[in-house]
Amino acid sequence: MENFILYIKIMFIFIGAVVGAALGGYDKLIIALSFLTVLDIATGLCKCFMCKSEKTDRGGFSSREMWMGGLRKMLMFSVIMLAVLADYMIFNNSQVLRDIAIFYYLAAEALSVLENISMCGVEYPSQIQKIFEQIREKENPRLGEMLVSKGLITEKQLDEALKEQNKTQKEQNKEVKEDGKRYR
Repeated sequence: MENFILYIKIMFIFIGAVVGAALGGYDKLIIALSFLTVLDIATGLCKCFMCKSEKTDRGGFSSREMWMGGLRKMLMFSVIMLAVLADYMIFNNSQVLRDIAIFYYLAAEALSVLENISMCGVEYPSQIQKIFEQIREKENPRLGEMLVSKGLITEKQLDEALKEQNKTQKEQNKEVKEDGKRYR
């Protein structure tokens, strides 16, 4: 029995080392993103249990939506793993793309937590939301400028992508505000 427990411990250590290496190490950014991801899931569950979820007819819990949310979180970390790989191949392991991806997801997760909290009827200072929106908006143009400077995309492609992103963000912000008003 002791050998079995030892094998289990070794397996978890191995998996942790592989995941840690794939994410570019366990630093403050990954810890913060992991914390916000768990907090987003927890506040999302609170919103469901208060029957205020916009994803179901009754506003309650949906196992399908829970699985889809979990898959999205997994894919989010997969993007970070791809960014680590790209950093290794393009920038000689400098973690430029990794940090940009993590900052983007940090801001997105924080905004999602604030949206969930708002739909549960808890108010917060609007300045907090503005800060995270600014972080999310500032990180994407830096990535685009870097891709243009490396010759990976053209200025025209960058402009089109930024216009599309701004359009999508405005639509999402409008939906969030409407949902927040409807559930208060």
